[in-house]
Amino acid sequence: LGEYKNLKKGEGCSDCSETGYRGRMAIFEVLPVDYKIKEAILKSKTPLDIKKIALQNGMRSLRQSALLKLKQG
Repeated sequence: LGEYKNLKKGEGCSDCSETGYRGRMAIFEVLPVDYKIKEAILKSKTPLDIKKIALQNGMRSLRQSALLKLKQG
C-alpha cells in the first residue's frame, strides 16, 4: 500500500447530493487497432489472444489504468 498513499474518498457536497461522485474519473481500456491487431482479428484469434498482442504492443489494461490513477491520487 506504500504506492497508494494519496487515496481519497468522496465526501459529498450539495452538487452531488452528498454521494461523493462529483469529480470522479472514468477508467478506460482502449484497444488501438494496428496492423498486428487487424491481422489477429482477420485470423479469428480469440479475444484473449488479441488482448495479449495489444498488451505486448503497449496497450494499458483496465487494471493497469486503474492502478495508475490510484498512484496519481
